[in-house]
Amino acid sequence: PSGAACSRGKSVLECSHSYFQHGRLLTTVYQILPEKKRQFSVNSDRAPARRAGNRRERTGGGGLLYVTGDTHGDLERFRGREARQLKRGDTLVVCGDFGFVWDGSPQEQKRLDWLGSRKYEVLFLDGTHDNLDRLAAYPQEPLHGGLARRVAGNCWYLGRGEVYEAQGVRFFALGGGESRDLDTRTPGETWWPQELPSPQELDRAWENLQAGGNRVDCIFTHE
Repeated sequence: PSGAACSRGKSVLECSHSYFQHGRLLTTVYQILPEKKRQFSVNSDRAPARRAGNRRERTGGGGLLYVTGDTHGDLERFRGREARQLKRGDTLVVCGDFGFVWDGSPQEQKRLDWLGSRKYEVLFLDGTHDNLDRLAAYPQEPLHGGLARRVAGNCWYLGRGEVYEAQGVRFFALGGGESRDLDTRTPGETWWPQELPSPQELDRAWENLQAGGNRVDCIFTHE
């Protein structure tokens, strides 16, 4: 949204439908915002990772903030080579279409428990392939300066219009999107009318941005 000033003039970090569909499944925010890497290194004891040959080096005791999009309930996205970069204390943001909260089955809960037991934190936005009724049933709790819903262990659903600060990065989250295949969807089963942010959610978003002086480092959305 206009009025939210982001580092280097970036208004939206289009994780789901551009950056991550062009061959990059995982990145750190510090690769996108290099000035945050410098600030992080100078002002914090939680310095970003460096590479020395094939060995990943860290200084300090904190973690890194990674970003990806559209996991669509695929556990292999969390088991592959790129996911193994994530270390204890890191944070991973999934920008919509998380896909692991869908039918409420025992198998689904088993997958969620596995995700929640990761040594890193998983934060996700909703997209157009998430069961919004089931997500809304989880109670809200404070997290990183905003409100979120704990789905399992270290796995959290980020609220629409909330501002968070994690791993030295302040970010605004606004999930939701508009399905382009409504003729193939069933309301309440594969599509939910609240997929777009409501006026109330947008009002809260503006209030949260204004409370922070309309300044964040980046904005995470699904579309």
